[in-house]
Amino acid sequence: MRAPLLCFLSALVDADGPASTTAATSASPAVHRSFEGNGDWLIREDGASKSDSTWCWRTVEIGSWFQSGRALAEVVPINVTEDQAPGVSLAVGVLSGTVEGRVNDLSMSTAVCGSSYHWSVAYGHGEGVEILGNKWGDGPGIYNENVVHVLVDMDARTLAYAVNGQCHGTKSLSASRVRLAAAVSRPKDAIRLGDGASAPACLFEAAQAASAASASARGVAWAVVLAWISS
Repeated sequence: MRAPLLCFLSALVDADGPASTTAATSASPAVHRSFEGNGDWLIREDGASKSDSTWCWRTVEIGSWFQSGRALAEVVPINVTEDQAPGVSLAVGVLSGTVEGRVNDLSMSTAVCGSSYHWSVAYGHGEGVEILGNKWGDGPGIYNENVVHVLVDMDARTLAYAVNGQCHGTKSLSASRVRLAAAVSRPKDAIRLGDGASAPACLFEAAQAASAASASARGVAWAVVLAWISS
């Protein structure tokens, strides 16, 4: 009984082990450089601004949904309000596939905002991972004209980010399908996207390290299983 199972699991280790993960992370990421408009945002050639008149968080999607490989976005706040200093009230990150087609659907939110509800990249609904630029963030404050790079690796399920060329670690992702996104809270707050050319080397090194750690953990887990089966 154990012999066929051992062969099967060995094949899985070979197919999905550290070698394949390393190959995936060495590929150049797709740079996502376009916004998708919605009823709460105005999209222009030079960027996007929140058109919703409330002081509630609203989200704009970047690029397209994806479930494998790597994607990079360069987000620059142009004129975002600093109402919760230090840093502007900007959120950048990824949405989970569970909200596809429902971005800014207030029926999903539990975060009251006056007579409305907040709907940020994660805040309000919890179906995303976000980096906050204001005092509630766990990284450095983000200010207008700062350059924020976000690198998502869906093979390693990680999000690495940098502000003005300085890297600030990685976040783990649990969703199997994601989309890059940004959010602000005040009317007319504006952001733009860059071409990703200035993304610092440390961003890719952080993603590579997280991928290697993930692969190593999987390898140890498989080794324990295989040892038990072959005993």
